[in-house]
Amino acid sequence: MPDLKHGDEVVGTDATGQQLVAVHGGTLTQTASLEFRQYFRLTKRSAFAFRFLGAYSNGNSPDISAIGGADTLRAFDFNSVIGNRISLFNAEFRFPLIDQILLFGGVGLGNIRGKFFVDVGSAQLTYGAASLPYKFWNGSSHDIVYQGVTYRPYQLINGLADYGFGLGLNLLGLDLHWDFAKQWDFRNTRSSLKTSFYIGTEF
Repeated sequence: MPDLKHGDEVVGTDATGQQLVAVHGGTLTQTASLEFRQYFRLTKRSAFAFRFLGAYSNGNSPDISAIGGADTLRAFDFNSVIGNRISLFNAEFRFPLIDQILLFGGVGLGNIRGKFFVDVGSAQLTYGAASLPYKFWNGSSHDIVYQGVTYRPYQLINGLADYGFGLGLNLLGLDLHWDFAKQWDFRNTRSSLKTSFYIGTEF
């Protein structure tokens, strides 16, 4: 998408009172996104499911994407992880629990399934004054100090991850999902158990 304006424009001030200037001309927004899914069936009713999702945007006013919550980073609040560079990886083991439960009045709960999952994601802002320092993890085999904090080998720094389990069932044609997850930095659990609920199909 081209930026049809020309010149510079003051669009506000930051916390220190310094002017924020938007540069016009050239590209306003240039965005690319990719989603890849793969499923490996173990038995007739159980499978491994994998998904990779990535989005990249730049220009004078790049698109901002958001992940978090339902079916993405499940130990984080809904759409709380934002940036113009987004990546997400989900891995799940899905298996059956209960085929059918009949309730009073003939209402049935069907196809109750379970899953264990791991989610890993990142979001980076690289837009002018909003740019923030970013390092996904300590990829070395020794401790490092980043912005005054010591990180162990292969520990997440700005990257995000969680692990947990979930239940899914069908009620009157609606797919209902409950997920239970904890935040994780590849070395330590970083939160208490977070519960989320959503209606809809899973990836």
